[in-house]
Amino acid sequence: MKTAPVPSFSSAQLQRAVQAVHSYISGLDEARDKVSADIKSLEAYLADSGLTTEFTYSLGPPKLVPRDREESLAFVSLQDCGSATGWVEEERLLWAEDPSGKFRLVHERCRWDGGVDIDGGGDPYYRDPSTLESERKPLIEAKIGVRMRVHDHLSAFVTELGRHLGAKGVEDPSAFVRDLAWFLGAKGAQEGRDGA
Repeated sequence: MKTAPVPSFSSAQLQRAVQAVHSYISGLDEARDKVSADIKSLEAYLADSGLTTEFTYSLGPPKLVPRDREESLAFVSLQDCGSATGWVEEERLLWAEDPSGKFRLVHERCRWDGGVDIDGGGDPYYRDPSTLESERKPLIEAKIGVRMRVHDHLSAFVTELGRHLGAKGVEDPSAFVRDLAWFLGAKGAQEGRDGA
């Protein structure tokens, strides 16, 4: 998207609105390119590392969605009844094989027939496993809105992946990178002393 100059409008309110969002709109292409580059770089890094352990990261809590108008009315009484039925939907980011057998960053949307029971113990969501509908797509091939939203979760995804693989003391991505840099720096210094 090329940067267009802010035109003059007869409406002062419209002029202020356009001026307020001008820099955001002008920077959209650059933001999209940066998000896509980060996704490609992370995918290449994980693939080049030879990582073939599948991993699933939830992008947020499940959502209960009514199947029809009748069920949407039941949602109103959820506080009174403590339960409701509908579709349980969940969004995930995976490190998994694609249909060709190549490991990729994969965006997945899952939907089950189910419900929620807020008065029961444990997970309040019930999912009927026989009704699972799953839509998977390599993250880099997802719509830009999905990529931009998921991009905000990539640091947490990497941190949780590290924990899943057995990394100790991984608190947050910046601490992990700092510790890794320290380790590599210390190892390099030791090799320098040993070689002298």
